[in-house]
Amino acid sequence: METKELITTLMYTGLQVHIFHLQTTSYAEHMALGDLYDAVQDATDAWAETLIGSENGKRPSLKTQFDLSDYSEGTAAQFVEQFIDWLSKIGDLPTDVLNMRDDLLAKAHKTRYLLSLDSKESDEEEEEPEVEGVEPAEVMAEAPAEEEEATEPEDEIMEQQPPPEQVPPM
Repeated sequence: METKELITTLMYTGLQVHIFHLQTTSYAEHMALGDLYDAVQDATDAWAETLIGSENGKRPSLKTQFDLSDYSEGTAAQFVEQFIDWLSKIGDLPTDVLNMRDDLLAKAHKTRYLLSLDSKESDEEEEEPEVEGVEPAEVMAEAPAEEEEATEPEDEIMEQQPPPEQVPPM
């Protein structure tokens, strides 16, 4: 994959994730996308500098146009899936760039997980089972207090450890 394609794809990804981050109405999604946006922005700069350095300072033309989308339900998760797929296919690069790819892939995987927590199924509030006639505060007040023994922690450690084995001289 050419340096230009790598850098411009990361630039596009950063812009698209930022749009989703700003347009979502879910706080959890906003936070997850914000973290991914920050990671992609940092990675774009680091990848570009490292790739240009690995090519003896040869700077690619980065002139391009991006086709960006507005947020709609499910688009952010779908976009993250596509980004993970793209990152997973990157190979044949200097080891330092592959290490940066792995770091960004880990962040994308974490974002996938966080976005899965914000699905419709998890939005429904689960009701706690109620115990008739007993309030949680009453249960806590009735719990017997545990008595503490006045032993030194060092004494307990020494009592629990077996004696050291004899090491034969060399």
